[in-house]
Amino acid sequence: MDTLAQAYALGVVTRAEVERGLAEARPDASTGRTEITLRGRVVALVHRNAEHRNRRIRPLLTALAEEDLGPKVLSCADQLWTESVPGRSLADLSSAGAGPTLVELTDACVALGAALAGVHRLPVPRDAIEPARRPTIEAGGRDGGGSALDAAVRHAVAADPGLQRAFEAVSQRWSERHWALGGVEPVDIMIDSRAGSHVRFANLDSAGLGCVDWDVAACLASIAQVAGPAASVAWLSGHFWNSYRRAGGPGQVHPQVQAMHAVDSACRAAGRDDRTAVLWWLTRAHEALVRPGGAALAA
Repeated sequence: MDTLAQAYALGVVTRAEVERGLAEARPDASTGRTEITLRGRVVALVHRNAEHRNRRIRPLLTALAEEDLGPKVLSCADQLWTESVPGRSLADLSSAGAGPTLVELTDACVALGAALAGVHRLPVPRDAIEPARRPTIEAGGRDGGGSALDAAVRHAVAADPGLQRAFEAVSQRWSERHWALGGVEPVDIMIDSRAGSHVRFANLDSAGLGCVDWDVAACLASIAQVAGPAASVAWLSGHFWNSYRRAGGPGQVHPQVQAMHAVDSACRAAGRDDRTAVLWWLTRAHEALVRPGGAALAA
């Protein structure tokens, strides 16, 4: 059965939509997924990566779907099929027209805090052993880079004793006791305004057992990317953090983890040859180590 025939069998599209050419299957080699689109809009995803990877994220996908925090699982027989997540991403919300109001962003950040806490509170099956994507937390950033931007990231880490100590502290205190997303970007945070700014997470490719503090750092970084002025960043981050704690989230805000998340993000930006992003992330890494308000990790 080809992909569109299976999409029809699962009720994602109708036979008429397939016959009229309104439905398409679009493979994406970079993610290992196939997008099922209807009139150009993504309605489902087929996860075609290695079986061990799909086996890793299936329990979490099922649990998140039950809590309405992620995409609905359509099938996990031969291939893993999920519906697209409704709503607009935080990235789209912040870039639309004149941009969202501070009230809209505040509501979104409050919902984000509660949603992330919901992920971190999910029970972990006893047989769950697959870790989330573990970021590069060794000096040098990326393995075998070689570009000028890669070299810039490596030099920034090597030249800063604070970043070196942060690498050691994060490595020693890394934990895999909770479900974690393993990576969150503004495009992954879907906000459903029809459900009162309800947040669901769209991309779980890096999820598994991982460090909840890393997820907290990733969400704070996502807020900083879309918030605008520094005062707005502080306001929105505070609302996110208060919501996360009220909802029972077990994670903490650690300057070293934030710094390492920024270095990891700078490494990935270097891989995309995005000089502006590399500089932004390296600046954030240095600022994280001098910013008050976070608890230090013991190296």
